[in-house]
Amino acid sequence: MMLGGEGALTMNDGPLVVGSPEELRTLLHEAQRHVAASRVDARIPWTKTHVVASYQWSDNQRWATPGDIYSTQPNHTMPGLNLCVHQPLPGFARRVEATADIRNMLAQGYFPVGLPNGQQLMLIETPRTLRGGLAFTF
Repeated sequence: MMLGGEGALTMNDGPLVVGSPEELRTLLHEAQRHVAASRVDARIPWTKTHVVASYQWSDNQRWATPGDIYSTQPNHTMPGLNLCVHQPLPGFARRVEATADIRNMLAQGYFPVGLPNGQQLMLIETPRTLRGGLAFTF
């Protein structure tokens, strides 16, 4: 478990009037936010399944902090609800493993910005992703 604060990019409420990139930059500013995170790492002995689940909460939903969305390491707590499963496949002497990695399952950190023409621009801190595959150990 973790409690803390960190600097984050936040955005003022309200729609854009002109819709220019310069106007969008004026709505963005740095501020402090409070966060709480928890992480559970478990192995199921009879199936050899490795499961990592984490959740990171913030007191402000209109924020963005840099996250490594291409990380293959499940031990970094990312915003939102995350689940990573590694399952060795039987019959391959533990040399082949199926993996599934779901990040930001609740789509947190998505905040819309209204444009003057009625459309919305969606700013996304950490996109919801689903990755899976097979890992071979040589």
